[in-house]
Amino acid sequence: MKKPVRYVSVGIILAGCIVGGMLFLRHRAGVEKRPERVTVVRETPKEKPTVESVLATESVVKIKEESTAKDPYLKSQGPEDAPVQIIEYSDYQCPACRFSQGVLHGFMKQYPGAIRLIYHHFPLQGHPWSSFVHQAAECANEQGLFWVFHDYVFSHQSEWSTPLSPTQKILSYARDLGLNLDQFAACLTNEGTKRRIQKEKATGDDLKVNATPTFFVNGQRVVGGFLLKKEGEKIIRETLGLPPLDEEGKEKKEVEIKNKVVKTPATQLKLPPKNVATAKETS
Repeated sequence: MKKPVRYVSVGIILAGCIVGGMLFLRHRAGVEKRPERVTVVRETPKEKPTVESVLATESVVKIKEESTAKDPYLKSQGPEDAPVQIIEYSDYQCPACRFSQGVLHGFMKQYPGAIRLIYHHFPLQGHPWSSFVHQAAECANEQGLFWVFHDYVFSHQSEWSTPLSPTQKILSYARDLGLNLDQFAACLTNEGTKRRIQKEKATGDDLKVNATPTFFVNGQRVVGGFLLKKEGEKIIRETLGLPPLDEEGKEKKEVEIKNKVVKTPATQLKLPPKNVATAKETS
């Protein structure tokens, strides 16, 4: 009667060892498959556009540090005393907003140091993932990487703006851009962050913003990327005292203006006739 009991005891011990070994191997395999954060931090694929290639300059970094000291959540670039101020209200899932980013980048490049751009969240109810992505952008802002993340989600809009949840895509962007994932993930459900976004949107509601993107260029409302390029640039150039652009978007040359003056009729220029003698010559 004692033999079977011994065999049963041995069997139980062996079974326990096997199960324990499988669990250990499974855990080990899971650890080995898990990507190390060190390998992805600060390593953005070269073929994917990021704001770093456009905005990573000493002046931008300096302005960012000054702004952070005064308002840790302010999303701006460009000198505080710039003669032109552009306030943007846009939605990350809005195709027209994505288009307008190219116009804004063009302005910042063409008029360096003359423009201060301030971004405000304005997620629309008609876009199902908009609020989530705005929250993610604000979480990136808390880690000092707003503009990089901002440009990244706009340039990859078609990739995450689908019927499927973009959560995994957004987390992968955050990882690739070097954000602290634990802090980022906790922030995605933070009510304080959500309230800041709602507060920014409310400032747009007060200004009667009802479409995205809406811009205020030195206080003048401009709606849409196409009008921003045409009317917005006109305001910029007038403010900076620059000559207007022609229909092709090229600056009118001084030679053209001088030629127009030469061709002006003599009656309009009020010049004396060439063959009229003066009083002294006839006396």
